[in-house]
Amino acid sequence: MLTTPIIRALKEQLEGEVHIDFITKAKYASIVESNPFIDRVITIENKVSEVRAILEATSYDYVVDLHNNIRSRQVKAIVKSLSFTVDKRNFAKWIYVNLKKRHLPIGHFTERCFQTVKALGVKDDGKGLNYFIP
Repeated sequence: MLTTPIIRALKEQLEGEVHIDFITKAKYASIVESNPFIDRVITIENKVSEVRAILEATSYDYVVDLHNNIRSRQVKAIVKSLSFTVDKRNFAKWIYVNLKKRHLPIGHFTERCFQTVKALGVKDDGKGLNYFIP
């Protein structure tokens, strides 16, 4: 849900025809399947290798990694396109949670996602989150 403003902004603000594929675990697919800003939802049960053939057969200009985990790193390795990866600020969060000290800025996740795509000229449109009910 927190990634929906970035998806909308990418679709609306990038020049030319923008095709957005969204990879998620199958159990979460219903959250994004009705999103008109997503052209294709690719689902996995557990492993990226399940969709390797789909990823290799598709030509991507960019990978926008808004999860920054082992599976998204595997996607980027398969796709081999220019990628943009969100800074999850894990160290700053760990310090805050475990030591109760806020020495490093954490910020809101959606703001960090927009920082991730800043180089593409995409900005927050202020319209908030999207959830589309089929």
